[in-house]
Amino acid sequence: MHFITVTRPGGSKIALNIESILSVVAAPPPGSPLAGPPGAQTRINFSNQTHQDVTETVEQVLDLIG
Repeated sequence: MHFITVTRPGGSKIALNIESILSVVAAPPPGSPLAGPPGAQTRINFSNQTHQDVTETVEQVLDLIG
């Protein structure tokens, strides 16, 4: 398994298994019904139908994934 380390909007780090990542997209904008916490730039969707919002940009996450 391969992992990347990204930052939650609250500032804590989290390691994610890249094999479970389904998609990496821009986080919904503030004010949107699907918006995440303030500071979220990217939403990572997983194969188990959950997601994690992170402060890194989409490009930065994709670079980490390789």
